[in-house]
Amino acid sequence: MKLSGEEQKKLARLSSCTCPACVKACRLVPGGLVPNDVKPIADFLGISQGELFGNYLVVGYYVGYGTDEEDGCFLRPAKVNANGHPIESTGAKVSWDWAASEDPCIFLKQDRCRIHPVKPWNCRAALACDHEYDGLPPTGEKTNKALANAWVGIDILENYGGKA
Repeated sequence: MKLSGEEQKKLARLSSCTCPACVKACRLVPGGLVPNDVKPIADFLGISQGELFGNYLVVGYYVGYGTDEEDGCFLRPAKVNANGHPIESTGAKVSWDWAASEDPCIFLKQDRCRIHPVKPWNCRAALACDHEYDGLPPTGEKTNKALANAWVGIDILENYGGKA
């Protein structure tokens, strides 16, 4: 099958993940995971799912913003400081300050994603150089709600041995 010039450009962007929009997203807001992301990422890194959670991931929030909707949680890669250390404990819920910090994703190394072939659902959405993925914008309240809904009925801390 021969790809058009536009399809070839898109494929190049998807495999390199170095366009300014993608790198900016990785530097500010690590993408959220859905449950089906955990095992492939752990397998790719050659570690257990518990080790992935305890060393690389944090529990983020979706807040119903004063509506009658319940708040929810989902997993995200940790953010790291200039020395490469997580800014908050991995394997645990993060504080509200976490979201506002301008620190990069733990998997971003020299403006490249270390887990690109198995990157999380939210990264595939935000970093696919598309404006929509699975019918949702790559970021924002609707996307965070979708991430939280994917985890309904799953006790993240219990399943992955996290800290309260």
